[in-house]
Amino acid sequence: MGALLGLVVAGIGGQLAMMLLARLNPEATGVTSDDGLTIGQFTVSDTLTLLLLGTLLRLVGAGVYALLRGLRIGPRWFQVLSIGAGPAVVVGAMIVHTDGVDFHVLKPTWLPTGLFVAIPGIYATLLTLLAERVLRPGGWWERAPLLLAVAPLLLWIGPLAPLLVILAAGWAAHQGLRRTRTRRLRRR
Repeated sequence: MGALLGLVVAGIGGQLAMMLLARLNPEATGVTSDDGLTIGQFTVSDTLTLLLLGTLLRLVGAGVYALLRGLRIGPRWFQVLSIGAGPAVVVGAMIVHTDGVDFHVLKPTWLPTGLFVAIPGIYATLLTLLAERVLRPGGWWERAPLLLAVAPLLLWIGPLAPLLVILAAGWAAHQGLRRTRTRRLRRR
């Protein structure tokens, strides 16, 4: 659900945003953006990269939503608004930076900023509405066969498996170095 929504909102929405910016800035055609994509040139590889990246990042976002879901407070409208605002601010801050090509070459400057902050906010807002509909008592999640209900969790863990292995190896290496340093200090 989160991946499919990411495909539509981030993948297709990001491509539409780039198309709008390219149309408004024909002089930027051929310039490589901060994300490594060529402005104004819509190749199959760039499109697939954007769609895949949007899908995978939003898949992680869906997992984060599942973890944070129980922390929501206030009335329904505030819950939806605050869940949508978080990714808009956090992801927007990661994407928008003053030294980037996207925010010097593309004019008006407020438009790429607004678009690249809005995309994660729209995604999180729609995810909240969709997830709460699926997860409500008596909803799809309760009625679905176990394998079908667990499949999205496997998709979420699957792309993260290499990262989890790397993090575990890093932690183990850190612990080993810490123990080695402690032993050396004890010997002295």
